[in-house]
Amino acid sequence: MEWAWVVAVVMVAVIVLLVVLVLRRNTADDRRTPENGEPAPERREYPTGWNRSTGEMRDADGEGDPPAPRGDA
Repeated sequence: MEWAWVVAVVMVAVIVLLVVLVLRRNTADDRRTPENGEPAPERREYPTGWNRSTGEMRDADGEGDPPAPRGDA
């Protein structure tokens, strides 16, 4: 019966460790470390109207012609 407690404690410790590692990785872009003086890498911002799937810019407010259909569509 003592082994069941040991296994349970080890499993909980592994789960907590994995959660901490995942949270640290997901927030790495938001951290800025003054110790080394380097900011975290910035995420790329796309301009309004940029269609990332096709790589084309859409006209604002429906002005102009819509983009031509892609050849593989």
